Amino acid sequence: MLRKVITFALLGVMIIASAAFAVEVEFWHAMSSRHQENLQVLLDKFHDENPDITVTATYQGRYGDLQTKINAAVVAGNLPVIAQVYENWVTPISDILVPIGDYMTDEEKDDIIDGLVSSNTYNGVLTTVPFNKSIMVLYYDEAVIETPPAT
Repeated sequence: MLRKVITFALLGVMIIASAAFAVEVEFWHAMSSRHQENLQVLLDKFHDENPDITVTATYQGRYGDLQTKINAAVVAGNLPVIAQVYENWVTPISDILVPIGDYMTDEEKDDIIDGLVSSNTYNGVLTTVPFNKSIMVLYYDEAVIETPPAT
């Protein structure tokens, strides 16, 4: 899923890219430690497939730090081309976003879990795509807890 998300996020850049000139893209993210290593593997594959597009992934700190830097960059008018965002960060910056859904086929959109499509849709337009998603899971030992709580 992460590979497809990066592919979708970079799709807009690829549309404007031409073999006649190189394109440089700065991508701000909050992926640290092993996640950053996995991100680099995906970016290396993207670079191999798209040699005229260079994506520089820039770690901006934890999620709160990244959000603060994005908001400051909006005010300063000095934004990266792509940034990792949570859905609830979109409202204050919606005017400056290019909706990624405009560059996706229906098949690509259908590949995203329905609940994530709706949470990434703003004013009826698929504005962002899920970069990563954490889900809560509860494990328990049936030998210790025969009947777990339902809530």
